Amino acid sequence: MNVHLEKGEITCIAMHLISAFEGTNKAGVSKTEKSSRILKKVTKIIEDYFNIKINQNSMNFFRFRYHIQYFVKRKENHEELTEEMGELFDGMKESYPKTYQCVCEIQKYLEEEFQETCSKDELLYLMIHINRLYSKEDCNRKGITPQE
Repeated sequence: MNVHLEKGEITCIAMHLISAFEGTNKAGVSKTEKSSRILKKVTKIIEDYFNIKINQNSMNFFRFRYHIQYFVKRKENHEELTEEMGELFDGMKESYPKTYQCVCEIQKYLEEEFQETCSKDELLYLMIHINRLYSKEDCNRKGITPQE
């Protein structure tokens, strides 16, 4: 088609295509619908907890969205991240206590949704993404950086 796309656009298009091929679960709910519902709820938890409005057109949100989609996929397949990064988890928990408390609220919701716990590694990745979302939106709110 002789169209030049930036690397970020190529990634987004590829992820949309992958998502489109995921199909439905045993209950007949498409995995995309379930991921979207969970993403919406988790985003609301973050926005309410930090009293911010997340820019859903930002690259940080796209990364977060794909993380949630793959989190749901892992849960549906009864897989867990097991990278044994407990020290990093403990360091993040200590360095970013507000982010950790927000993740605890999200974890309660996810445990109700999937009827199983989340590994420390899953929670660590959530903390990293949420911290990135929160710090960017908090800076925007305070006028420290321009809006994306």
